[in-house]
Amino acid sequence: MKSLVYSMSHKPENSQALIRRTLLSQCMFTVAEGERIKVLWKQIIERHGGVLTSALNVSCLAKVTDGFTQGHIVQAVKDVLTDQRIRRQTYKPLTAVEFIMAITSMNPVYKEEEESFK
Repeated sequence: MKSLVYSMSHKPENSQALIRRTLLSQCMFTVAEGERIKVLWKQIIERHGGVLTSALNVSCLAKVTDGFTQGHIVQAVKDVLTDQRIRRQTYKPLTAVEFIMAITSMNPVYKEEEESFK
């Protein structure tokens, strides 16, 4: 989803930070579930230069990362898919363990937290 925010101010240099704070405090980022999270993993990995092979168990990734937001997944993919790792894919295919190790340092969104925002 894309949004256009139009603002008028006598201090335009401060408006970007104000808009960002306001939007972030009012937006809820949901947790992807089920088949959507599997598709999300595939799209983000490919978008960042990753190659999907049989060595990468995307279904396992989707199950293990239940409770993490799309932002968590994007960050984990960016952490794993460095320029050097992208070049090594032909010799050493990507595995789910690499992404799981990257995402374990992040805090998931628990069901209770998600329900409290609704």
